[in-house]
Order: sequence, then C-alpha cells, then structure tokens
Amino acid sequence: MKLQRTSLILLISSLVLGGIVYVVEIQGAPQRETAKAKAKQVFSFKEDQIQALTVTTGQRILKFTRATAAQTSKSQTPTRWLLTIPGQVRGNDDIPADDGAVAYLLSLLTTGQSSNILTVPATQRSEFGLEPALTTIDITLKNQQTHKLLLGTPDFSGGSIYAQADPGNGAPQVSVLLLPTQFSEAVARPLNEWQAQSPSPSPSPAASASPSSAPSNPAASPTPTGSSAPSVSPTPSSPTSASPTPISPSPQTRSAPSGASTP
Repeated sequence: MKLQRTSLILLISSLVLGGIVYVVEIQGAPQRETAKAKAKQVFSFKEDQIQALTVTTGQRILKFTRATAAQTSKSQTPTRWLLTIPGQVRGNDDIPADDGAVAYLLSLLTTGQSSNILTVPATQRSEFGLEPALTTIDITLKNQQTHKLLLGTPDFSGGSIYAQADPGNGAPQVSVLLLPTQFSEAVARPLNEWQAQSPSPSPSPAASASPSSAPSNPAASPTPTGSSAPSVSPTPSSPTSASPTPISPSPQTRSAPSGASTP
C-alpha cells in the first residue's frame, strides 16, 4: 500500500514537472524569439510615426518632410514626401521626393536588426568611422521625439557596417552595432534617384487620331518624283465597233501600178 502511494506521488510530480517544462520551453519559445528580435532591432517606433528625417553626408544634406494633404493636392507629381536641399537655390526647395526611395530607407530604420553589438570605449569611436560619422540620419517623430543613427565604416568581412543608435554624451563605454550594408547603400543614392520623376505627357488627340485628310481618290494623289504616272487603259469596245470597216478606193481614184500601160 505504501509502495502504491509513493508511485502515485511520483507520477503526479512527473506530470506537474512535464507541464511546467511544456509551458516554459514550448509555449514560451515564441515570446523569447520576439524578445531577442526586439533586442536586436535598431529602433522601436513605426514607419507611420516618422514626420521628418535628415540625411547628412560629407557631400550634401537632404531633408525629407512628410507632405500634407494640401501640399499633395497642389503638386503636379503625387508624392507623400517633400525633399529640401539646404544651401541650394530656392527653386530646388520642397520638391517632390521619390516615395519608393524614402520608403526603403524608412523600412530599414523601423525593421532593421543588428547582427551583433560591441561594447567599446568611447575614445575608440573613430576606429569604427563613427567620430566623425560617415553618415548621420536625424529622425523626428510626429510627437516631436528625436532619434539619431550614425553609420560608419564596413567591418573586416565587408558584409556589415558599424553603426551607433542614439549616441549618448560623455559615456565612457558605447554600444557599436553591426548593421547590414543595405543601410549605407540606401543613403548613397544619386540625387536624381531621390527626386520624383515627372509624369510623361500624354499624346495629344490630334497626334493619336488617324489622318482624315488623306485623299479618297487614288487618281488624285500626286505622282512621286522620279516615277512615271501609270497609264490608264481604255475600256475595250465591242468587237463590232472596235474593228474599222475597210473602205475600197473608187476606180477613178485607184492609181495604176508602176510600169503598167493604160488600156
């Protein structure tokens, strides 16, 4: 009897431990993966929360601002973003930006993940191309919060670049991220790829319509230079009217053959 009670206690204990292991290891796996992904994610805000961003490199400064409904309706080229190039002439300010190029950069900022995080002394930031940074991306959200991403040099393998998100001031240790090279490729576009392309003008109705002024009578069309006009064959007449009737000369008018004597 005592043995059966001990076996029952062991069985119940095994079931309880098995349930705990199932809950922790099996059902908790998705939550752990989500937590790891969030830890590697560069920023936690969403794409639709971004109001403006500025991309600064050694050659230029590009500022992108989300267009309002009134600005979009006035623009000849429909766009959700406007591009401003500080230092350029006023005619180049607030031009329509290419939505695809901006959306690609925003997708990287909101979903990009680091493959590794290094903790290094702040005095070594220049060794990673972060002091000064090769590219600086300043982000402004709709709630007026600001974020910053510094892009540095490629790592030794060439498959990633060094970066720093929201760098602090005065911290003795800094976190250096390893990000995909798509980040540097996304900001290194030529200027014309950042600008929206103007729509091609549609052909005018007169040009697309079939010509109506063509002559309807082929005989009235002019003869090409250097070629003879085709001869027009007359309509054949009936055999009776086509053959001329022979007229016999009268005896008085018939001439005598040469050398013949007159009777």
